[in-house]
Amino acid sequence: MRVHQPLSMGSAGWRVRRQDGFSLIELLVSLAIGLIVSLAVMMGYLAASQSQRGQTDLTRMQEAARFTFDLFGRETRQAGYANNARLPNTNIPAPAYLQYGNTLAPFDTKLSGSDGNQGSTPTPYLPGSATGIGTTNGYQTINNINNSDIITFRYYGNDKLDGSASDGTVLNCTGTALRGDDFYEDSVYVARDLTNKVTDSAGEPTLFCATRVFSAASKSWTLVTGSPVALIPGVETLQVLYGEDSEPDGAINRYVPKGLLTTPADANFSFVKAIMVSMVVRSPSPSGFQSTTPMNLFGPDYVGDPTTDPGAVFTPPADGRLRRVYSSVFSFRSIL
Repeated sequence: MRVHQPLSMGSAGWRVRRQDGFSLIELLVSLAIGLIVSLAVMMGYLAASQSQRGQTDLTRMQEAARFTFDLFGRETRQAGYANNARLPNTNIPAPAYLQYGNTLAPFDTKLSGSDGNQGSTPTPYLPGSATGIGTTNGYQTINNINNSDIITFRYYGNDKLDGSASDGTVLNCTGTALRGDDFYEDSVYVARDLTNKVTDSAGEPTLFCATRVFSAASKSWTLVTGSPVALIPGVETLQVLYGEDSEPDGAINRYVPKGLLTTPADANFSFVKAIMVSMVVRSPSPSGFQSTTPMNLFGPDYVGDPTTDPGAVFTPPADGRLRRVYSSVFSFRSIL
């Protein structure tokens, strides 16, 4: 029989091993490495986040420019439009023509405009609800900003063949289908939207539009939209040059602001064949980008008169927002 010997508790018996931990130096080194890694990750995240926000802002700025140019493209195509097969009839009220010397109003007055710097002499205008075209009572003042110009397009709507309703081919700036017997005005300008103060306590700079109509039924002017409509936020200034065929020889020979149209003043814009539209669009939120470098809306070769066209050069505030200049040219299809 084998006899098991009990384990000795002496020096040859159990031994308790000493548990070794991190030294203070090792702990500090580990913390430092962890901090560096965390900082690098955080910086990468912030950079990616800022880059994404910048790309989102640029996308929204480009969308604002595209929507604005889509609007101007439609307005210039419609300016001066009239259905000649329908207009010369008894349904068209004489007062709509008498304001323009008994001629078809759209072809003589397809367009109107106001330089933004005019201040109170004369007052920048917006179509009002009072009867009359081109009269003080027919307009109301607006608070356009940054010397932005105001431009008004005029045209008739279009009805179905049976004359029962609009056929939907002519739309105003708010997308409403227009009737063929009525004479319309769309006015486009830039002002602050006092209902949108999310990113600007003074109100977001916005492209506005107001439509009024001379009704064949009531023979009076009314505001179609009830009040100006804020269409495109972020548009900070809007400038317009008019392509004028002042010879006239069928070719545009110069682009000038409204105040420099051919003398005697082209009150009916009859020599204007196209418009050059330029605008500054800003990002919805600050991005950390600071620049107060003046922006020439029509390029470095255009030298606008500081008196007649001060809005052609825009100096941005140092508010950290991205800004870009967008420009395009639009021809008046109905009169070319």
